[in-house]
Amino acid sequence: MCVRRVGSRFLVALLACGWASFVATGCSREEELKPDPGASPFYPGPAAQTGAPAHPEAAGEQPIGGSPASRTQDAQAGSSPTGSTSADATFGASDVERQLRVALRSVQKGDIATAAQLLDQVLGIEPLNREALMGRAALALDQAHLAKSTEDRAAAVEKAVKLMRAMRRVYEATKPNEQQLFGQVLYSQAQIRVQQGRNDQALALLKEADETGLDAYSPAEVDEAMAPLRSTPQFQTELKAKNETRVAEARKRVKNLLDRPLDFPFSFTLPDLEGRPVSIADLKGKVVLVDFWGTWCGPCLEAIPRLSELYRMRHHRGLEIVGVAYEQVSSESEARTLVKRGVKESGIPYPCLIGNESTLKQVPNFKGFPTSVVLDRSGKVRLLLTENEKHSLDLIADTVEILLADPAPPGGAAVKKPR
Repeated sequence: MCVRRVGSRFLVALLACGWASFVATGCSREEELKPDPGASPFYPGPAAQTGAPAHPEAAGEQPIGGSPASRTQDAQAGSSPTGSTSADATFGASDVERQLRVALRSVQKGDIATAAQLLDQVLGIEPLNREALMGRAALALDQAHLAKSTEDRAAAVEKAVKLMRAMRRVYEATKPNEQQLFGQVLYSQAQIRVQQGRNDQALALLKEADETGLDAYSPAEVDEAMAPLRSTPQFQTELKAKNETRVAEARKRVKNLLDRPLDFPFSFTLPDLEGRPVSIADLKGKVVLVDFWGTWCGPCLEAIPRLSELYRMRHHRGLEIVGVAYEQVSSESEARTLVKRGVKESGIPYPCLIGNESTLKQVPNFKGFPTSVVLDRSGKVRLLLTENEKHSLDLIADTVEILLADPAPPGGAAVKKPR
């Protein structure tokens, strides 16, 4: 996964998973927790435009310990050695469950400051409360990304790290969402250490983040904040070892599926979204993933975030992804309009072309969308997945990893990237 700012939308889902015992909604697809439009600075809408405050009191449940203004003043006045503010005299252990519910509602409303104060109160009563530790760490990381100064950002990240380490010391069996958050927190601290010129500590944090299950080295390869670390021999040594391990594991999962190229020719020249012709032959020397998709296709749209992530993490190594779109309209101009809109809405970073029937007929036993064709650096087809299922994305990622490790063919054509 890519390491990005937590953001309130991710934060709501993360905390909902951790606080499932305290709220009616859970983490199933049917009950996925979603923020109200405009409730978060990362999710703009009417509330964001008007600047109207969103507090949990509006939901009909008052938090313990006074108004948001008084709690904010208390938070600014000081905190305990554990990082939590002194609990209000009216706040007792019996109120913990209620306080957690109200804090989660504050997060849903985008009121991060209030939620942080509420969780600090919980930790003042129960310093090792699992849900409060994880929730407060997630909020601290969110506050770090919103911080206007380097000092404030560093302080918020340090607090997040401290809280997560405390939780891991107490609770041996960590949950997947806790592991995910811990990896994100460690990566953020590594960024701070690089900025401080402490590359040895940053590298140690990066290794620890990677051990949580987060692929920390891939984002570090393209993260501008990590540029000073990337230039060190120590990072390059670690990266080489990590890549070798990653490829070996991918080969075990793929087994003998890539032993020989598939026996069918595959080439095309198609118009891009500006009407310019693009040929797949221009990409010889690259590993190429051709994604047959359409803006009308639900499974296609579900796969786009993962494909976009793969592109961002592996494009610098020689991966190209080309989306070939098929729309249910009568003209190329209509199709181009729909695809342009789809590319913008989905944030697709790779080039997309307008498909035709002759290209589709080259795919043996074509069953439906999405369908993926992966070519190696010599231009030979190595993987064909028709009517992809969810596990197909894992297979595609493993195939890309293996083929990128193969050297480029001697005398390969110069690469011409579609614009």
